[in-house]
Amino acid sequence: MALLLFASLNLLIGGGAYCFLRPVWQQNEAISITSMAAKQSAELYQQNLAALPSVEETEKKIAALATLHSSGKPAKAIAQLLVEPLALSGGILTRLQRKTVREGDDTNRIGWSISLHVDYQGLLTLLESLLASSGLSIDLLNLQASASGLDVTLDLSTGQEQ
Repeated sequence: MALLLFASLNLLIGGGAYCFLRPVWQQNEAISITSMAAKQSAELYQQNLAALPSVEETEKKIAALATLHSSGKPAKAIAQLLVEPLALSGGILTRLQRKTVREGDDTNRIGWSISLHVDYQGLLTLLESLLASSGLSIDLLNLQASASGLDVTLDLSTGQEQ
């Protein structure tokens, strides 16, 4: 009888402790999972940040592009201005064609028509990069959704006459 009473008391105390500590254990587990997710997210951001060029490298590229742009080789300068934004976007270039943009007053501007396949985030990166670069304007933007992303056509031009 004493053994049965002892076993019942043990079960009652153990069950009570489990019921009391269960929410604490669940909260600890939820905090642990959230902490691991935050660490993984921080590591991903650090990796992305480490992949970006330094400020000094970017300033050198800008200076080199400005020199190239003012050296009388505008077509080559446009092509050079497209290299980095296309690389950053992660897209696949499917067509690059030089073209002449005709103005109403018999002047022509130098331009490019590019087509690429890119995802939405890559398109945003490309547009931000192109808009940040001086001397280029987007004359036409055509988007078509596909199963694996977006098919994008851009007509770009400069203010320089040909």
